Amino acid sequence: MITIIGTIHVVDIAEPIMFIIKHIWPQAVLVELDMTRYNAMNGIGEEKKKDDFWMVKHTAEYQENLAKENRSAVGNEMLTAVQTGRLVGAEIGFIDDNASQMIKRAWEAMTFVERMRYRFSMIRDRFKRQKDVQRIIDDSEYSDQAIESFRKSYPNMARILIDERNISMAGQIEKYCDKYDEIVVVVGDAHVEGLCTLLEGKDIRKIRLADILHKERLDAVRASIWNNRGEEDEGQVDSIHTER
Repeated sequence: MITIIGTIHVVDIAEPIMFIIKHIWPQAVLVELDMTRYNAMNGIGEEKKKDDFWMVKHTAEYQENLAKENRSAVGNEMLTAVQTGRLVGAEIGFIDDNASQMIKRAWEAMTFVERMRYRFSMIRDRFKRQKDVQRIIDDSEYSDQAIESFRKSYPNMARILIDERNISMAGQIEKYCDKYDEIVVVVGDAHVEGLCTLLEGKDIRKIRLADILHKERLDAVRASIWNNRGEEDEGQVDSIHTER
């Protein structure tokens, strides 16, 4: 089974990610990171940030400020997924393309109108930044509508940062499916539905960001995973008894 978890990079959801991975006990954990970004998040290769494209810096600064306001660190859930995956003995897969290069490509592909709209949004974000975890929780209910709105405003950016990445990541997931039966994939929530479409025909368990951020839904997710784990353990015991 492929369990696809939709996350957000600026809110602390490390504990649910850890619980899901520990109790599924997958053979592989795949994350929406490339090695360069993973190393930077771990303080390796910091000097490379000086050469980053301005749009990359703006995106990073915006996420860092938002994460601080929500008492978190950018990408903490991804690092937790990697650490927990290693703890349970899973192979770790970094399935994303180079983030800086993708953002540069997106800017080059954007029309004049898209670029002006993006620059205006930068100014607006300075005064209208989401400071409140509750606001993010509420917005998670409308994630798919927000993605469609983003597509209309920035069609070329959406094509490169969402659609093309989905195709690339789905291809990576397919390769791991050839080796393993139980896989956990941790990606931004905007990628979940696209990946499920591209992986049609696979056995997929889908956990959206709203499922993690809303207590009742998270409790249901925990119960489902716990019950499945219990059934598997019972099956193993029955198998041992049968062999004896």
